[in-house]
Amino acid sequence: MSRTEKDLVVAHFDHGIREDSASDARFVEALADRYKIQFVCRREKLGADASEELARQRRYEFLRGVATDFDGVIVTAHHRDDIIETVAMNLKRGSRWRGLARE
Repeated sequence: MSRTEKDLVVAHFDHGIREDSASDARFVEALADRYKIQFVCRREKLGADASEELARQRRYEFLRGVATDFDGVIVTAHHRDDIIETVAMNLKRGSRWRGLARE
């Protein structure tokens, strides 16, 4: 059986790291609604001091659960400036060059 647009589910995990992060969830929900795609969301309050690793772990726990619930696969989308954003955030937090290097 091939998958079609009807099989899509938009899953959004709101880390609660930024105070205004709920607006991102509303934006994604509105897009899903506009395109008539089922939307699933979870919000947690990890807080501003949460590590990227914790945020990633919680996001993928949520996504794996959604994939299981819908017998689906996980496909993520990131913007082109993710690396730039990560570098900027780490510099803001006081990271030196070793903190910016990839493993």
